[in-house]
Amino acid sequence: MSVVKISLFPKTKELDSKINEFLNNVSEAAILYGNIFSIYMDKYDGKEQDDEFNNRVAEVSKYETTNDRLRREIEKSLYQNTLIPESRTDVKLLLEEVDKLLGMFERQLFDLSVEKPEIEEDLKPMFRELLDSSVHTTEALIRSVRAFFANITEVNDHIHKVMFYEKQGDQIHNRLAKAVFGKTYMPLSQKLHLKSFYVNIEKISNRAEDIADMLTLYTIKRMI
Repeated sequence: MSVVKISLFPKTKELDSKINEFLNNVSEAAILYGNIFSIYMDKYDGKEQDDEFNNRVAEVSKYETTNDRLRREIEKSLYQNTLIPESRTDVKLLLEEVDKLLGMFERQLFDLSVEKPEIEEDLKPMFRELLDSSVHTTEALIRSVRAFFANITEVNDHIHKVMFYEKQGDQIHNRLAKAVFGKTYMPLSQKLHLKSFYVNIEKISNRAEDIADMLTLYTIKRMI
């Protein structure tokens, strides 16, 4: 049986292209963010980074700069096309929130490069699990947003994955917190330093979940 696709912008290929590029950048930045953090733990833990590492961090900043431009161009196009005002506002707010995820990747990598946290070996697997959870949550969200623009009937197929990965992130966060603060020999200052990083990693999943909730409401409005 054929599937009927319901597109928000059926006659605006240029706008569709810019939105796809915008979403691609967020998805790629999420993957790069997870990779860079893992490379830090493998090679630079608590140490000064080299140019190779700093260049990788700069790649994420380039994505953020490009998306700022794309978002402005998309918003301009929204008002030049025949979308009803309510739909224009929903799309504008949705893209602004998604763009904030990219800003979170950039800020956290900057903090990582400047603060150079010392992560003990037995904690690194849990940090990697938490990173994977946040990256997977972001990727599921991006697929949900793509469906909102291209085929709204598929949005919920991806949103439930956002919720699944976010719950996983909560569980990993709790295990990591217990592991860190259970180290009686570790100075409190180091525990709090590590906490600032795993809390911020989890915030990515939480933000993605919030955006998914917003997207659910927008989807219901369009389906009515």
